[in-house]
Amino acid sequence: MDVRAYIETELLNDSIPKYKRNRLLAIKYYLDGAAPGEISTKIEVSLRSVQRYIKEYIEVGQNRFFEKRTPGNLALLSQSQKDELIQDLGESPTKFGYALTEWTPATLALHIEDKFRITMSLESCRIMLREHVPDNILPPQPIDSEGDAEKVFEDKINQLLTEPKSAVWIFGQFYVGYRAAYKTKNKSKRRRATVLSAQQYDEASTVCHFVNPYRDKKEQWEDIIKAVIKKSDQETLFLFLPKSQYTKFVASRFTHLNQKKLCIDYLPNGLSGLHYIQNVKDDILDKLNLPLKNTEEKTLSKRKQNDLIRLLEKLSTD
Repeated sequence: MDVRAYIETELLNDSIPKYKRNRLLAIKYYLDGAAPGEISTKIEVSLRSVQRYIKEYIEVGQNRFFEKRTPGNLALLSQSQKDELIQDLGESPTKFGYALTEWTPATLALHIEDKFRITMSLESCRIMLREHVPDNILPPQPIDSEGDAEKVFEDKINQLLTEPKSAVWIFGQFYVGYRAAYKTKNKSKRRRATVLSAQQYDEASTVCHFVNPYRDKKEQWEDIIKAVIKKSDQETLFLFLPKSQYTKFVASRFTHLNQKKLCIDYLPNGLSGLHYIQNVKDDILDKLNLPLKNTEEKTLSKRKQNDLIRLLEKLSTD
């Protein structure tokens, strides 16, 4: 088999899936003597993916590497099911009861499981999104300054609040020092005492949780979102979370709850949730008689930790 001729012929096909084009290009440049890092830059995929393509090509041989196949477990779906999903991806996930306004691999996997009773891998869902929802994977457009980001964001909030019986909640997290139980001579080994907080926009309503280091942080983000839903008496809730590996996973799995419509989104790049909950942090530090600055130099005693937990519970129930 003339590998280079085969690759050139395949690349002439404009309908070839992007994932397959990347595999072909990676091997083409590899055979030309390019290093993985150089290939990664040329075809705009991660270095890890390029290394995986090359390793597979070497280990399984050229015939098996180039055989026609469906990646991941997308083959579990029939063509009619794929056609239905492509139509669904043209709509917002909120139409199907999900809280996120844009599709993510985790939300799509949940949708496939609900609709077809088929368990799909996140990688297969990611491939489907790349092919059929290209706008979903474009990087966010940068905003010139933090001031511009705040103005654009608040204009968006004011537009959302025109919807009847709606509320906007903004989530963030902050540190109040270090836990005494983890105090060591090496400061880098001490665990930060973290508070997850949410505040209703232009309202005094607040929910706070002290992060338990022995529990999965994803579960604790889920807890605070549910606490906000339970506390709010509005019918439509717009929730804005800081973007992280934890919040992205949790938000992807949320659906409308308790007859309330949920719309979950992320804070724009360059804008921290702490900007909106700074008054909550200052109030907590003041009531605990902790310094408003350099909190990371402060070690919380067991008594202060217990005082903090009681204070957070009071703030969340008032």
